[in-house]
Amino acid sequence: MKNILLLVETSRGFGRGVIKGISNYAHEQSNWSIQFLDRSLHEEVPLWFKEWQGDGIISRCSSDSMARLLRRKEVPRVELLGDGHKVFSEVRACDVTMGKLAATWFLSRGFVNFACFSCGRSWWSEKREKSFEKTLADAGHSCHLLPHVDSNESRFHPFWRYDMEKRVTQWLVRLPKPIGLWATADDDAIQLHTICQKKGIRIPDEISLIGTSNDLLICNIPRPNLSSIDTNAYRIGYQAAELLNNRMNGASEGSLPIIVPPIGIVERGSTDYDPIPDDDIHQALQIIRKEAVNGLTVEELSRMLGLSRRTLERNFIKWTGRTPKQEIIRLGIENAKRLLRESSLTLTAISFRCGFNSLRYFIAAFRRETGMTPSSYRSFMQLSNYENSISDVVYTSSLLQDQVDRNR
Repeated sequence: MKNILLLVETSRGFGRGVIKGISNYAHEQSNWSIQFLDRSLHEEVPLWFKEWQGDGIISRCSSDSMARLLRRKEVPRVELLGDGHKVFSEVRACDVTMGKLAATWFLSRGFVNFACFSCGRSWWSEKREKSFEKTLADAGHSCHLLPHVDSNESRFHPFWRYDMEKRVTQWLVRLPKPIGLWATADDDAIQLHTICQKKGIRIPDEISLIGTSNDLLICNIPRPNLSSIDTNAYRIGYQAAELLNNRMNGASEGSLPIIVPPIGIVERGSTDYDPIPDDDIHQALQIIRKEAVNGLTVEELSRMLGLSRRTLERNFIKWTGRTPKQEIIRLGIENAKRLLRESSLTLTAISFRCGFNSLRYFIAAFRRETGMTPSSYRSFMQLSNYENSISDVVYTSSLLQDQVDRNR
């Protein structure tokens, strides 16, 4: 038996998802004995660690002192957090994709004001912020950022302090409304949500709020519930266990770091708002969301609205940045992704249920939107063992093909 120590937090949904992925890999191996502690992210290693004898470690290192202690154990180890400078995360979520995903979601809803928040500096939060900003800049928009209220020092994982509240409150009050606000962690999002409630700032009518990690405990506490990006923690844990097993057996590791794309945005009440002031386009979006899966065409949509196709397309592009046809296809693909994840329906059945009149057209559209075939997407999601137990409405990321190929 191989004795494996997990120094991964159980206090957060992300850590528990990682542990679940590791556990499932361990069951497949049959010769792993896992030792783990009920711990928070910022806890140091236990005192008995100096005497611990084992074969491998998977850790989420949150301080320099913890990193130094772990280095003294000359056993294979896989790190999942680190500081991004001396201690590197070897299996991690794709922060760039998360930033693109959040920005694209707000753009798709017609927002013209955008903000991003992290309570402190870290290598991963900065990657997320920059990706969010760049995606918006490419679309011709700017982003409101609050200079970091924690410190200028980069931390392994920033944490909220209550002396930040006054400055964050002033920033939230001054933001233009309505606005799409993305918090790079659920912990930060819940603090923003609480401040908004105290100051009478309405969510989602004034601030449409998205968090990151989809921690079910956190997301279901506030009213309205918090929308959040599912970072695919299970897959990160599974990949980490596989990497550790390769190291213990002297097998090839492949290129590092291993990048795991997020599942997508799980939509809840904190984003249930449509900011588009044009009544015709607002109604068009509602019709598309309801009828896209029924084979809605642009001609039918224009007739239902009493507009010429040219007027509809011109105004639709003005407010959403896309044509009505592109939006119909996008929503059809999003529904297809859900069915591919959650059902065993054939591709032909899925294509017709999602409004596509032929399997060939469906496969071509799916590949164009995601960079993957429907079959590849289904295989990848089954490998991730994703369980969507909260909402049927998930805005899924376009998985980056090169990242997927690396992880297959």
